[in-house]
Amino acid sequence: LPAKSYKLHPMLPRPHRLANRTAIRRVLARGARCWRPLLGLRAARNGTPQSRFVFVISTKVSKRATERNRLRRHLREGVRALLPTIAAGYDVAVIVLPAARGVAASALREQFTSAARHLGLLPPVQLKHQIPNPK
Repeated sequence: LPAKSYKLHPMLPRPHRLANRTAIRRVLARGARCWRPLLGLRAARNGTPQSRFVFVISTKVSKRATERNRLRRHLREGVRALLPTIAAGYDVAVIVLPAARGVAASALREQFTSAARHLGLLPPVQLKHQIPNPK
């Protein structure tokens, strides 16, 4: 039997893509930041009803375009899965660090989720069994 395959979507829906060079520069210069060992997030309000994303992966991460594109696809798929829960109205730059080279997609997604929660783009984790606050 062939290995179980899955299809990665090539792009985010157009309204969720940040392609305007001026807007990208604004987010990178003024956005709130959160860094994790594999990636960093910069986020700034955009005044629109949806959040938009750009993925920045330099040749310092890998000289091979195929590796950089694979990282980009995995992150895009993670963002796509979280779109219904991501807060609206933000421009977000996801900056991949060289340590991300060769790391599993699940680790990248986990660190993206952690950074997004820290910046308030995702709701906080709800524990199943929270200890009641004694008053």
